[in-house]
Amino acid sequence: MAGMAEVSAITQRMQQGISPGYGYTAIIVAWLAKLNPFTIIVVSVLLGALQVGGYSVQSSGVPAAIVSMIQGALLFFVLGGEYFNRFKLVAKSKSKVEV
Repeated sequence: MAGMAEVSAITQRMQQGISPGYGYTAIIVAWLAKLNPFTIIVVSVLLGALQVGGYSVQSSGVPAAIVSMIQGALLFFVLGGEYFNRFKLVAKSKSKVEV
């Protein structure tokens, strides 16, 4: 709805590059919050702070793309953590002695 309001009210036409990619961030927020409405608010505030912080450290020479990389790494670590919590890894030893 926010994108529709921006396109219809501010620019009044579709333009290339009008979307800064917030849809991908929304997917990460929904996944991290596990579709819980109250948790979505908390996670979106934290990722929003990460996004704004990334833009502000850009003045010190750090590329703004680092924020996207951190968000992607955060998503992969959460997915990996869920994978290892769901499936238990068991190491079997081959120390059978045959006589």
